[in-house]
Amino acid sequence: MTVPGTPLPPAPVGAPPPGARRSSPRIVLVHTVTFRQARQVVPAAIPIIAAVGPDGPGVVAALVGVVTALSLLFAALSWWRTTYADTPAAVVVTRGLLARSVRTVPNDRIRGVEVEAPALHRLFGLVRVRVDAAAGSMTGGDEEVVVDGVPRAEGDRLRASVLTHRRTVGPGGTDPSAPLPAGEAPAEVELARFSPRWLLYAPLVAGYLAVPLAGVGALSRLLQELPRDLQPDLTGPDLSDARVLAVTVLAALLLLAAGAVLGAAVVNWGFRLVRRGGSLVAVRGLVTRRHTELEVDRVRGGTLAEGLGMRLVRAARVNALVTGLGAANRRGQLLPLGPRAEAVRLLGVLV
Repeated sequence: MTVPGTPLPPAPVGAPPPGARRSSPRIVLVHTVTFRQARQVVPAAIPIIAAVGPDGPGVVAALVGVVTALSLLFAALSWWRTTYADTPAAVVVTRGLLARSVRTVPNDRIRGVEVEAPALHRLFGLVRVRVDAAAGSMTGGDEEVVVDGVPRAEGDRLRASVLTHRRTVGPGGTDPSAPLPAGEAPAEVELARFSPRWLLYAPLVAGYLAVPLAGVGALSRLLQELPRDLQPDLTGPDLSDARVLAVTVLAALLLLAAGAVLGAAVVNWGFRLVRRGGSLVAVRGLVTRRHTELEVDRVRGGTLAEGLGMRLVRAARVNALVTGLGAANRRGQLLPLGPRAEAVRLLGVLV
């Protein structure tokens, strides 16, 4: 078995380039648990399980075992046939069992790198690296390549390597991204830090309000899919009484606001924006930790976002203007919803 992060042997033409690497084999377990590689099998199994009904638990268990085994097999094959390489000219990701796909992103097209660690990845000590590229740099209209399931140290190395390779040689023949002398590190200046008090702004943002609504909708659909003898007998309040109606509406609004606050905390908890050398680095997330790095020379400006509700309480968000950046509303976010004065201050520092 190949040790994660170690170069593979030289490959023939049409295979991964020399120096290609594989992710950690632990990603096979992550993809098996999430059924990532065998999700097309699950919809086919649902009608069979429904036809068997509650009288055939043995058959249902067998189907679950078969789906799990197929998921493990597909995940293992996908891991074995997926490699990545960060060369001085481009980032190359090769995958596919029968139909091979080689995706190449030239370094001059790269706009930023994001390292994220979902909860299950963190359990196995893994991260996912997303390399954002300008539109037109890849076939199919995609705007990123993903290297999934590398150890944290390898993810940090890959991020630093990609951003270093894509920088051009500066005036006078000096490379601004050249390694610093031993014992030195890039100067780090903190530009913004998230305050828990800012969570009170969350109910003013439609995106955060959608989180509890989506949760209620998913729970309702799940209850409807249960067999009739397992569905709970839920009776709603008598809304014909004005007092009951008022209490119900108030409780619903409070739950909606609490859900929005919880959603904002999950996304933005621990947010910190720093300038490290020639890069802007943003770290955020409670369950999934995201580490997004944008080069300062690729940032063309910033936007101050103020919705109607935000203006009433003098709140705002700041996003970076980066040409060709995928999911710019999230990856280009330089300040989550916070006081407008803080947002204006940050824009002044950046501009």
